[in-house]
Amino acid sequence: MEILTTLFIWAAFGVIGYIMARNRGRDPLKGVVAGALVGFVAVIYYWIVGDVAELRIKKAKELVKLTKE
Repeated sequence: MEILTTLFIWAAFGVIGYIMARNRGRDPLKGVVAGALVGFVAVIYYWIVGDVAELRIKKAKELVKLTKE
């Protein structure tokens, strides 16, 4: 039972790492690996580091476009 719980937690952090990496314009495969291996540390990392520069620029342009309408 403990093994199943451990595997579930690894898988959950892998999925969370994948989602956070994909949403921030980073490599989702690295997000899965980081999430599964280091768990909560990877989630904190992606939260602190944030988006890649290109994605930040794109979001800023969309925000400017929305405010002008």
